[in-house]
Amino acid sequence: MLRIIFILLFFHYSIFANAEIKKFDQIFLSSSSEIKLQLHQQLKSLYIQSVISDNQDEKKEILKRLIISSNSLGFDDKAYIEELKDEGVKDDEIKRLKDALNVIQDQKIKKIETKQENINKKEDSKKEDSKKEDSKKEDSKKEDSKKEELAILAVKKELNGVLLSLNGNIEQKDIKNFTLKGDNFRYVADFNGILKGAKQNFEFKDFDIIVSQFNPAAIRIVLTSKKELKVKIELREKSLFMGTSENKKIEAKPNLEKNKKVSTAKKKEEPLYILKSLKEKNGISIKLDNELDYEDIKINSFKDGKTYRSIVSFKAILEGDRKKYDINKNQSITLVQYDKTTVRIVLNSLKDFKVNIDLDDDDLFIGFEQKASNKTSVKKTTSKKQGKVIVIDPGHGGKDPGTLGDKGVREKDVVLSVALKLGNELKKRGYKIYYTRSTDKFINLRDRTSMANEKMADLFISIHANAAPNKQRAKTLQGIETFFLSPARSERSKKAAELENQSDFEEMNYFSKQTFLNFLNREKIVASNKLAIDVQKKILSNVRKKYKVVDGGVREAPFWVLVGAQMPAILIETGYISHPSERSRLTNKNFQELLAIGIANGIESYLYKNQ
Repeated sequence: MLRIIFILLFFHYSIFANAEIKKFDQIFLSSSSEIKLQLHQQLKSLYIQSVISDNQDEKKEILKRLIISSNSLGFDDKAYIEELKDEGVKDDEIKRLKDALNVIQDQKIKKIETKQENINKKEDSKKEDSKKEDSKKEDSKKEDSKKEELAILAVKKELNGVLLSLNGNIEQKDIKNFTLKGDNFRYVADFNGILKGAKQNFEFKDFDIIVSQFNPAAIRIVLTSKKELKVKIELREKSLFMGTSENKKIEAKPNLEKNKKVSTAKKKEEPLYILKSLKEKNGISIKLDNELDYEDIKINSFKDGKTYRSIVSFKAILEGDRKKYDINKNQSITLVQYDKTTVRIVLNSLKDFKVNIDLDDDDLFIGFEQKASNKTSVKKTTSKKQGKVIVIDPGHGGKDPGTLGDKGVREKDVVLSVALKLGNELKKRGYKIYYTRSTDKFINLRDRTSMANEKMADLFISIHANAAPNKQRAKTLQGIETFFLSPARSERSKKAAELENQSDFEEMNYFSKQTFLNFLNREKIVASNKLAIDVQKKILSNVRKKYKVVDGGVREAPFWVLVGAQMPAILIETGYISHPSERSRLTNKNFQELLAIGIANGIESYLYKNQ
């Protein structure tokens, strides 16, 4: 009864509130601590939106609920109370709100205790009655398992797989199989049984097979290959065969290894066309009719007399005649159809250089990158960057590990490593770098952006790693994403923000209406959006040279760590720690280096366009 009175007195607003506020009113008081925390996080996201939209009524009702959720979870509610007072809500009303909550919680505790006592009594009475029956069932199960226990007597290597000799027959329904696709292709088959002997590993030309005792009751067979293969399981009389179904595919792979590169055009069995080319600063841009991969491009560099020359070639057809571009008095680029299927881009220079290739799907840039020995070039580049300050923020740290993955992988460790690599890369390019943390320590969200403001930074870059909301989605959710601060526009963005915002929930109300309005003006949103687009594009361009990563896109979300930053600010989710392949990549130093260079390239691209 009190609960109903409480809702009528203090939640009259729920008549016209949005769905999330109604959900809070209906389930918060009866929910578990975990659900309460989730609802608390949702309220804070709603609070942001009420401030931005300047909806005073909605803001008051959300603040009331934040006081309730804070009290229930043991968080500090002082800031919410002060803000309610500023909005004209009297002390008496706030006191009644908290008193009613205390009464309800006391009643709830008594109900839970009474209910638990009744449950305990019922359970005690049932235990005695079921002991004998359970004992009989257990004995029966043991007898059945002894009779039906399947065992592998021997494992023999055959041409395209392995043959398991069994002590009995097995049916297809008894085998559970699944595939894992990451850096390697893995086909896994599990069934109940005992392996007589130790784990066995069989190596073939293009794949490996491991037979092992996965747990005391189950056997696991794993086929691993660099390329996806057709796997077959064949059941015979007291035996099982597992291997590849086609010998042709297995023999074809060595040819791919010898050639190293498999052109995209060949895969699609369609020629790649160069539609147009344009002269740019230090190079040329080429528009293709389809996507090109870095692995399809070959480069040959040499010195011909006094001329330094690099030949870039790939399978394509040039529409139109041979083209020559004079980049400056010492450098030129020639674009020509070398043979019926190959295009060559020849770079000529009187000074030594490196070839600069930037590939973004069907857009290709090829140009000159002067070597460090060219003092004039380096000085000019550095002078433009002098005074540019960038604050790099490795997420979480110290008592806050961030998201956790298998094998002890912690977000705070991964992002710190990436952030330090990014800082070193940007320092090499002439930028002034500050870190919110360079060691494993906890820093609250307020201090992170405060530092950027104090340093009068030009950019604020926060580095994080994502995680799936549950185990069911852990194997499917993956990709690199770049966020900028704005009210959430999608469920995925909102979930990502709620996950990252959890680290500092006890002091989330340090901001005020003015803080939001200072940041969330059109100019800063647009600038942050542009920065996010450039960084996301360059990350993918660089990382995809060696890894097949998913483009999670540029997204908007209410990340607390970005609130209050007085400069363009973005948050990069470098991948999903919950995804097996991405977790492995995120801990790989080479992958981290590619990430860092990609982010640095994106920052430079943004600054160049927005000088």
